[in-house]
Amino acid sequence: MQRKHPLAKCEICPLQKARCAPTSGPKDATVAIVSRSPGRYDVLAKRPFSSTSGDILDHLLGRYGVKREEILATNVVLCRSDDPPKEAIECCRERLLSDIEGCGTVIAAGVEAVGELVKAKSLNGTRGYVHHRYSKGHTQRVIATFNPAVVIRDDSTFNNLVKDFGLALNPKPKPQLPDVRWTNETREASDWITGINNQDLDSITVDIETKGLRADADIVAIGLSATGNKAISIGEHPLRDDNFFRDYVAPLISGKSSFLYHNGKFDIRNLRYHGANARVDEDTMLLSWALDENSDEEQVHKLEYLLMSEFGWPNYEPPTVRKFKADVRRLERELKFDELKALEVPDDLYKYNALDAAGTALLFPVLKERAINDHVWGVYKDYLIPAANALVKVELQGINYDTEAACDLLEEEVWPALSKLKTELQWIVGDGNYNPNSAQQNAALVYDNWKVIHNLRLPQGKERSVDKSVYAEIKAGRFVIGGFGNVDGRQDSDTKWQDNQGNGEVLQTSSKADKKAAAIRWAQGFADFKALDKQRSTYIEGMIPVALHNGNRLYTNFKLHNTVSGRLSSSGPNLQNITRVKPDLPNIRELFVASDGRTLLNIDYSQAELRAIGKLSNDPEFARVYRDGIDFHSLVAERFYGPNFTKENRQTAKNINFGVAYLQTPETFQEKHGIPVDEARPFVEWWWKNFPQVREWTNDIAKQVRAGEVISPFGNKRRFPILTKENINACIREGINFLPQNVAAFLTTYSVTQLVSKLNTSVGSVVLTVHDSILLDVVDDHLPDCALLAKGIMERAAKETLGWEFPFQVDMQIGQNWGNLSDFSL
Repeated sequence: MQRKHPLAKCEICPLQKARCAPTSGPKDATVAIVSRSPGRYDVLAKRPFSSTSGDILDHLLGRYGVKREEILATNVVLCRSDDPPKEAIECCRERLLSDIEGCGTVIAAGVEAVGELVKAKSLNGTRGYVHHRYSKGHTQRVIATFNPAVVIRDDSTFNNLVKDFGLALNPKPKPQLPDVRWTNETREASDWITGINNQDLDSITVDIETKGLRADADIVAIGLSATGNKAISIGEHPLRDDNFFRDYVAPLISGKSSFLYHNGKFDIRNLRYHGANARVDEDTMLLSWALDENSDEEQVHKLEYLLMSEFGWPNYEPPTVRKFKADVRRLERELKFDELKALEVPDDLYKYNALDAAGTALLFPVLKERAINDHVWGVYKDYLIPAANALVKVELQGINYDTEAACDLLEEEVWPALSKLKTELQWIVGDGNYNPNSAQQNAALVYDNWKVIHNLRLPQGKERSVDKSVYAEIKAGRFVIGGFGNVDGRQDSDTKWQDNQGNGEVLQTSSKADKKAAAIRWAQGFADFKALDKQRSTYIEGMIPVALHNGNRLYTNFKLHNTVSGRLSSSGPNLQNITRVKPDLPNIRELFVASDGRTLLNIDYSQAELRAIGKLSNDPEFARVYRDGIDFHSLVAERFYGPNFTKENRQTAKNINFGVAYLQTPETFQEKHGIPVDEARPFVEWWWKNFPQVREWTNDIAKQVRAGEVISPFGNKRRFPILTKENINACIREGINFLPQNVAAFLTTYSVTQLVSKLNTSVGSVVLTVHDSILLDVVDDHLPDCALLAKGIMERAAKETLGWEFPFQVDMQIGQNWGNLSDFSL
């Protein structure tokens, strides 16, 4: 056959029959962009980037004064493929390298291009920096970034693409890094800190390095800087000396200066644990999030990336430091604390630590000016900074976890139930050796045996995934069987199997109808198995050893910067994802218990997001419902199911009430909640007829989205930097979702901040916050007083922060464990 390019081995390529889009652009181009493979419109036009992705590419180039005709555009493989096989990439490799060999700068757009040109397996840790490769006697600059096509379905990547293209097309001049020093000598460290104290500085930037993410982890370095031009790092040896920490470090970082950090909540939690009354006065990570609500902490808000973007700093984290951090994470994850304590700290860490401190000091005035100009300085200063300091106290408090009850739950309920479910699944699939936790077996079962075809658009490289979205589609029957006959080629014979005990059973025939029925039965059981197995692995087996190490307590890390809406998230472990009590699942929340002589008090905003919609839309009927103290979900349930509606009827009404306001359709309710379209449609029609101003409000938000941003009453922004015909509807829904979610989240976080400041820990403590609720551990004799205080703070929060008179009421429950709470009123 004729090759599509002289250097492409088309005769042995698995894509030899596919249509291609040859490389475009001048042969003497100095810049090249390399993506994965051409799309449908590219092969029709015989030119890479010919559809919407090409429009995005043209826009990115145009921001830096570059025209498409001036660059070379190509793909890792010339032929169309949604998932190019390794063999195809190998067959096209020599062609690719020849096409780009004369270019001084190459933009590697996407995982496949990064794999070929940077030799990395993912974009994590590679994008945002200049990489170098040698080509025909010269060195090429390679910039790793996303494929511009990603923006079509995920607009949050656009700002990163802009920065990455700027790095490629308009690089900053090579910077002069700050002058840094470090010491591991106690006497010298004492002299340095004394000198800092004598300067009576207005602001001090602090950065610490630790052996782990726990609050009690050893501090191995403290970096300090004033202006950012110079910085010092105090090493592990002086910090091991309790006297040095008490006499020098603690007074310095608890003093009257303003203290600046990057992700300071983490730093001050550790410093407070070790006895220093540290606080966060300014925080460049929180400023970065206020300016860009993208939640990608490892890329967008990472200090090294910000310094590269703003000042052109190189990736200054040495390989020895990366290895040290990886070893720390591994040992901490494996709970090998003796090995962790003995782990040697590389000297390179101290220079790195000092550069972190200096870089943070240089970054702050840049971000501050930008935040003031973008009108987000207020939300940062008034809400984020106070919340960071308050949440540290909650994190250090922790929550009791009953490890003995957890072990009993495993043995008596979870393991037997999992064994039963596994056996049932083995019978359904006809294989006594089937393991539901094997991704390979599940993929073979779904895509090879049953030949399931669904309409889901799975991420690149995960086209054979059997994740939750896939088995939910199968469970709902939204798929077809693409093949016919058994995997061994028989057409209509019965499929039999034998387990290890020699039992056999006819399970299904090879007809499409029977295969579909078997797949649905499997998905129903598989969903139950995965839900229960998640409980086992994450919330029981995963938490028992951690709690035992901490004296039967669990400590989490709250993140203020990890969601676009401003809702808190939690990690290490994630205590905000503990499953509510559900049928057929163990009551995991029972394992979280009150302290001796105390009671758990849970206070939860009642329908906070819907109340926010009522206020924001100014719909009179919506407002009347809440001002009259009517339960909105019960009102709607009674309207459609009568006065004797069931608990399930109210849950259906609840799902639809939230969904309709967020522009979900009857078809969406069927997909998400299993509510038939014919049952959901009358709800939707009634909803919009009775609350017309909510509809007007959503239309107004749609206009704001098209204009580029939506601003919450608290001042947070949800930005939409680029809109396409493919993402516009999703962006409008996100804009509508953002406002009530942000209001509910900030009212809750504000209430936590107030409670922490006003509640004496000898009487009660905030131990957890989950979305719109706050959980307290309260001394029994003080329960009424604490409940009155917390209720008042939460119900006054909307008026105190936003001046709203609209009622935001709370529900209260009490109990000895989180899983068995009873209603409580004053």
